[in-house]
Amino acid sequence: VKGLGWGAGAYQAEIARDYLQSLLKEIESSPFKGQKVFSLLGGAGDWSLVPPDFFKQLIRVLSKKFRFISKSEFTLEVSPSDLSLKKIRLFRQLGVNRVSLNLFRFNFPGLKETVSNLKKVGIRNLNFDLYFGQPGQTLSSWKKDLPRIVSLKPTHLSLYTNGSAS
Repeated sequence: VKGLGWGAGAYQAEIARDYLQSLLKEIESSPFKGQKVFSLLGGAGDWSLVPPDFFKQLIRVLSKKFRFISKSEFTLEVSPSDLSLKKIRLFRQLGVNRVSLNLFRFNFPGLKETVSNLKKVGIRNLNFDLYFGQPGQTLSSWKKDLPRIVSLKPTHLSLYTNGSAS
């Protein structure tokens, strides 16, 4: 299910809700109460699809359970196509200070606008997950996309193969 790393397909809110409730229970039952947190990663999917109320609840549960150091890194993996300025502002208010943009499918003007919006609200630590060997992708399109992506000056690039290239 797109959104939480369960493979490609339509986002299914009911399955996601059940998963997220299980995640909260798991955090609450963790034996590591009071441990310092230096880094928190919400990865493996598109977390911008998760309802805002869940994020508020997640932060409350985490803050009760763990001690976040003042410079903790809080990263969310999201798709630039699903990331509105309103969501970016909410994430920033909740402490997100690093974003990993999943560029499995993207359009450059939309990506450029997303990066601009992230920087506008103070999120400048950006990772781009790039995929090569996708169906229909050519070496010439990769050579065209790569310099444009790099021109947006991400802090970090992660490169992945689709695995289905011939």
